[in-house]
Amino acid sequence: MKRISNYTKFGMWLKVELLKRNLTQRELAALTGINYRVISAVMTGQNKSHEDTLKTALMEYDKGRV
Repeated sequence: MKRISNYTKFGMWLKVELLKRNLTQRELAALTGINYRVISAVMTGQNKSHEDTLKTALMEYDKGRV
C-alpha cells in the first residue's frame, strides 16, 4: 500500500526540485550532512530548522560546487 504524505508547501517544493535534479532524499542528505530522516521531517513540517540549508545546498549543487 502506498503511503500518503502530507508535505508542507516547502516539502512539495523540495520534492519537485529533487525530481528535477534526479536526486533522492538520501543523496541530498549525503550532500548536506543532514540525516535523511531529518529531511523527511522538514518536508512534512515536523522540523523547519534546515530549510535554508537545503535551499542553499540545491543552489550549490546546480553550480557544481557540491
